[in-house]
Amino acid sequence: QHTQSKSKKSIMPRLEKLQNLPEKVDGSTIQNFKGVLGLKNDFININDVKVELGKTVEIPSIVSIKDYGAVGDGVTNDTLAIQTAEAASSRIFVPTGNYLISETIDYSKFYGDGNFKIGSETFPAGNIVSSTTITVPTTFGYKEIFSNYLPYRRILAPLKISIPAGTHNVDMTATNQGAGVNIQYEHPDGQMISIEGAASSSTNLVFDFTGQAAQRMYAIGLDGNYNIKLIDKITFNGNNYSGHTNGSPTSGAGNGSDPIGCKVQNGGALQFGTDVVFKFFARNGVFSNEGAYILANEVDVNNCGSDAFVASIGAALFAEDSTSSVIYGDAYFANRNGVIYCKGGTANDIRKRADNTAGEGILANEGGVIYAEDVTLTNIADVGIFIASNGNVVGDDITVGGNGVGCGSYGVHLINGNFSGSRLDVSHSGSDGILLENCSSLSSNGCISSNNSGDGLSVTEASTATVTSGTFNSNSSDGISVSASYVHATSLASVDSNGAFGIISRRAGVVNADNATIGSGNTSGATSPSGNTTDGTSQSVIYT
Repeated sequence: QHTQSKSKKSIMPRLEKLQNLPEKVDGSTIQNFKGVLGLKNDFININDVKVELGKTVEIPSIVSIKDYGAVGDGVTNDTLAIQTAEAASSRIFVPTGNYLISETIDYSKFYGDGNFKIGSETFPAGNIVSSTTITVPTTFGYKEIFSNYLPYRRILAPLKISIPAGTHNVDMTATNQGAGVNIQYEHPDGQMISIEGAASSSTNLVFDFTGQAAQRMYAIGLDGNYNIKLIDKITFNGNNYSGHTNGSPTSGAGNGSDPIGCKVQNGGALQFGTDVVFKFFARNGVFSNEGAYILANEVDVNNCGSDAFVASIGAALFAEDSTSSVIYGDAYFANRNGVIYCKGGTANDIRKRADNTAGEGILANEGGVIYAEDVTLTNIADVGIFIASNGNVVGDDITVGGNGVGCGSYGVHLINGNFSGSRLDVSHSGSDGILLENCSSLSSNGCISSNNSGDGLSVTEASTATVTSGTFNSNSSDGISVSASYVHATSLASVDSNGAFGIISRRAGVVNADNATIGSGNTSGATSPSGNTTDGTSQSVIYT
């Protein structure tokens, strides 16, 4: 910004040095002077140009690599000539040709129609204007392509970043990366980029996060309105919880700044293809935050120190046919108006953190929403589905437990939460199969809650449940228990073989169980006496 003086001096710069410009820059006729003003090609960086009242613009001198002996035949090693040109100017023109280089150069200084060549692979010196494949780490290092090459070019045609099969170590230590600095990708043309592993066999990227430098670092990070078109066929390996505050999840709970497999935030967007794995990261596997969008179909997250799939603060995450296992946190976690769509997913061996927190298969709270279809949750340390603080889950064909392996606590637990859907099947929970508290609501068609170590369905504290064609059998306590709440149970298929009553109502609870099949195998009887007074209240009613 410039403040105009009272004498109204002209601030029009004298562009005295714009002479002998090349006819073309980066393969297209010059339409403006960005490319020769030291402005990182088509990106404007105000720090590159200084304008003062009554003074000329400071414009870097422009040189050509041909002026320093570069040949460009694809055979002659032009590294020395290019390095000499680098020392002479910050704006270097690369004419048509293939210029062989064997050492790292500062790609921010170059523009033009020519190509650089490393080994047998060529890539543009200027903007990418035709379909291009670049091999990493053969041609570039994993970090170098995102920090030294791509930020200084427009990507106007599809760019495939290919990572060969095998195991590739990515050093994220302070010496190589800088304390607290991420590999983050920020580019307005990210929709043109695909990052793909070798299709024929596995590609394994192993990240070494060390010490304090690991804080707030990710294998993949998008911060801002940037996106990547596709990431496909790659395993991202956190190197045995490298960078975890306590060394590993079994030694301590870690903290939110520990390394994450993938985090997209502030409006970024990312799509995964198939055969993508995140494993052994100190914190989360895949995290969508602050209005971001992630399409994570067929992604496997395993052995991570916190939640596998997360959507928070208005972000969205789609996870179809995705899996999670050995997670020290939650499998699916949506909060603060985040939204997760999971279909055909499985979560197994979901564990509590060392501080005894988390351990849920599905967690929706603080306005978070999870849409779940054909999802199976087994061997869950705490709660299979936990919904709290105005969280919402809409689910069809959800199985919690099964094969004798359920949840350590409740199968489904609502505290001021809401669940709706059909064919919810809960079994083998360490406490109640389904528990509603604090003004919660549940609506389910075809609900099954059996073989749990408590009630099949417990509805308390002014909550409501609407169940159609439900089955509540073989629970250790009551089939359906209602206290100071309302249950409408229509056409119950079976309520039998429970350890106490089939249906019991307490504390002015009301149950409307019309057309219900209540068996004779409930230990305490089919229903509690009308006007049950067990808890000092005579207004409880059961309609059958």
